[in-house]
Formats: sequence, C-alpha cells, structure tokens
Amino acid sequence: MSALESTASQVGPSSERASAAVVAPGLQQLASAAVAANPAALAVACAAGRLSYEQLDRLASELAAELQRLGVQGRDLVALAVPRSPAMVVGALGILKAGAAYVSLDPSYPAERLQFMLRDCGAHLIVESSADPLVPLVRATESNGATRRAQLPASDGPASYVIYTSGSTGRPKGVVVCEPSLLNLVRWHQEAFAVTPEDRATLMASPGFDASVWELWPYLLAGASVHVPPEEFRRDPAGLRDWLVEHRITIAFVATAIAEHLMTLSWPDDVALRYLLTGGDALLVSPPEGLPFEVINNYGVTEATVVSTSGRVGPATTPGSTPSIGFPIMGAELYVVDEKLAPVGAGESGEHGANAKHAHEDQRNIVSECFGHAWPVNGRTHDDADASAGE
Repeated sequence: MSALESTASQVGPSSERASAAVVAPGLQQLASAAVAANPAALAVACAAGRLSYEQLDRLASELAAELQRLGVQGRDLVALAVPRSPAMVVGALGILKAGAAYVSLDPSYPAERLQFMLRDCGAHLIVESSADPLVPLVRATESNGATRRAQLPASDGPASYVIYTSGSTGRPKGVVVCEPSLLNLVRWHQEAFAVTPEDRATLMASPGFDASVWELWPYLLAGASVHVPPEEFRRDPAGLRDWLVEHRITIAFVATAIAEHLMTLSWPDDVALRYLLTGGDALLVSPPEGLPFEVINNYGVTEATVVSTSGRVGPATTPGSTPSIGFPIMGAELYVVDEKLAPVGAGESGEHGANAKHAHEDQRNIVSECFGHAWPVNGRTHDDADASAGE
C-alpha cells in the first residue's frame, strides 16, 4: 500500500476525516516519497527542457529557502505567475515547501486583471518566469508595502492553493482550497485511472484554470511524468493528436471544445493514450465506435476542488442525446435543490450542489474558508448548473 493509499479513510468531506488527515502523510511528504522512490525518473518536460524528480526537488527546495529568507511564513500567500512549464511546477512545489499557499495566476491575463488579483489577495511576493524555462525568479509585488499581511485564517487543514473564478457573474473571486480536499482529488484520480510511475500525462490547462492543479498533483505524487505541449497545439486538434501520439501520452486532459474535435479524428490502433479527460463546458458530442481510448466527461466547480462528478462517455445510444456528467467522485456528494436550497424529488429540475462549503469573504474578497464539507453541514450549496434529480 502506498503512502497516499494509507490516507484513504482519512481524506474526505467530513470534519472527522479532515482532523485525522493532519497526522497522515501530507502533500509535501508524498512528494518527497516520490523523489526517494526514483530520483532519476522524469518529472516534468517541455520542448525547452526537462527535470528529473531529484532536480525538481532541489530547485523547489532552493526556491523555498529563498522565500523563507524573504520572510514567508506558514499560512502566507505567494503569487505564482509562470506559464505552463517546468518552472511553473518548481514554483508551485517551492511555495508549498516554504509553508505557504500559491495563488495561481495566468501571466497572459491583461495587466489590469493581474493587478486586481495581486491587490485583492495581498501577496507581497510573486514567483515569475525567468530566461531559464526551468527556474523561476522571485520579486516583490506592489503590495509589498501594505500593512496587512496576506495570511490565511486557521482552518481544518493547511491551504494548498488559491485560484480565482472567471468573474463571469461579477468580480473574480479568490477561492482557497485546503490540502485534505486536494489529496482527496489526488487519491480519487490515482485510483480511478490506475496511475502508475510509467504514466505520461499532459499539462494543457492555463495556470489560471483550476484544471491545471488536477493535471499536476495526481501524477507528481505517483512518480509519473507531466508533459507540456507547445502552446499552438492547445487550439490545433490535429497537431495535438500527433503530439500525443509522438510523446506516448497515456492520460490527457483537454478542454471540451478540443475533445469534441479529437473524437472525430483517426487514431492509430497502438496509441499509448488510455484516457482522454475533458471538462469545462457542456459536452455535446459522444465518441464514435472504435476509439482506442476511453473518453471521460468531468464536471465541477472551483470551490469543490476541480472535479465533483466524472464518468465514461460511450457512443450515443439515442439520436440527439447528450453525454452524462457522470457520478460523484470519491469523497464528494451531489445534491439537486430548488431556489430555496431544499432537495427536490426524483425527476424534478433544480440546481447542482456539489461538496462545497459555504463561502465567506474578507475585505479583500478572498474566500476564507477551505472547501471540502458536504452541503448539509452548512446548509448551503454551490449552485452552478441546472440539473434534474434522478438523472
């Protein structure tokens, strides 16, 4: 049994599990175990360079030491604005090693949006890219002179990251995700897709999209490797197909629109790809017969740690039918409620509510509660999409 598997009964939505997880191996311990198991194994790679687990650990430890020298303490927030690259992974792990949580930002966002997020979270330091695609750098932000220290409140467990919602219904909102919830996602993913050190996964999602978290930790904590496709292939289904085949990728996540195109392409029978994961929008196309890999549709909200439901999508059995969003993942519960947040009966329409703890905002608009408790605990749910009970 792996160190992560030993936490199975302790990671999940209940407060009892969250309390027990404190004494179980945490993310840093699990990352160290992956390094110790095979230090020379490939951890992360892109066209510009690659890092073994030993190199990744060394660079992350050096970054953590630099952050601590600059005053970073436990429960601090440190901004991370590095494009998809080995340096981004070094930055995320280094911030966690320093005892802080990383605020994941996409450096390609408009400057005004980035400045808002930096002011809003109050991070005094930001980890950015450098001329070296493998090594990030640290600088002070414009918030460095602020009197209020960017710290997270005490919670059920250590925070791992903060990510901002799209702001489609108003201002972007920073959401804190705690380590027990992240480890629940990791364990579910590793079990559901039988992740091994031989797997080769993709890092496709923008750093500002919480799927990027999902693309990292289930693999890095299993000793597998993460591969970063060139930027142009993120919008080129045929080019991405060829890259996936060439690099012998076994598990890939792609946005819904790209997945719908990939399913229409021809694939070699001996492709290494086992699972094509998708999510982020409503999947309207079912895969055809004969694809040499499984298509998995996923649904979730940022507040519920990326994925709430997941399920295999087979060829359409009824003309015009749309694929299901699947079933609740391990450690999650799904409710369908009416406008008064009361459960609806079978066959009735309502809103999804998935494993989300009621959010409280401080004066900087950061959600100051860690998510991971099911709806009945707090009497609130995160309503995100129309649903029908019993579907």
